[in-house]
Amino acid sequence: MNFGTVADWFSSLLSFFAIIFAFWQICQQKKQMDEQIREYENDKKREKELEELHNRPFFSLEINDKLTYGMNVVWTNIKYIKKLAECFDKLYTLKGKLWCYQVKEKGYMYELKNISKNSAINITLAITYIDNSSKEKTIANKDSMTVNRGVEQSKSITFMTPTMIEERKKAIWNWDKKISVYFATVDQRWYRQDWTEEKHKKVESGFASTKIEYQGIQQIDATEVPVNNDTGFYSLEIKD
Repeated sequence: MNFGTVADWFSSLLSFFAIIFAFWQICQQKKQMDEQIREYENDKKREKELEELHNRPFFSLEINDKLTYGMNVVWTNIKYIKKLAECFDKLYTLKGKLWCYQVKEKGYMYELKNISKNSAINITLAITYIDNSSKEKTIANKDSMTVNRGVEQSKSITFMTPTMIEERKKAIWNWDKKISVYFATVDQRWYRQDWTEEKHKKVESGFASTKIEYQGIQQIDATEVPVNNDTGFYSLEIKD
């Protein structure tokens, strides 16, 4: 039986390894091309995310207990506007001049400020009140209301919810809160920003401090926005 010469075997082996090497090169080229495609797609995705981030409004949330100089507007559910007017005490200076309106019984309002360069529209505020007096936390109440206005750069909305008006003591001293703001961009992308407010009671000092923690922002579908509730505002002006 003739198995061929050494030269034939050597030539066949060279051909075999040449095929293997060519296949390896093709695989490497395909891998490089796939990597380039992935990098291109990631770059486009990052560009889109940066563009969306650049065009997206962003809010800060603070507690406020006073209405001071100038025109003040406080938003709430429209049927609570008259009750809201009864939530403030007048404070005067030593010279008898009106200084500010302060929320009664150490109550407070929320101030939502647009700290981005972009306008937000269709703003809905939602607060869930959580009773943590027992081991199992339970939802004590919920509020939601839609503010029928846009909020431009550096502009703010001050609001007090119906629960903070009617159940002020419980809302202040007994219940934690989850606070959410839903809003749309001018090109109709919807977002939700979340905060939590927890009470830190110091019994020996006889008071409870409030801690607000930011929880993040995420893009959502418009169907996730709570059902709108009619909202109005109460205005107070403090002049010279």
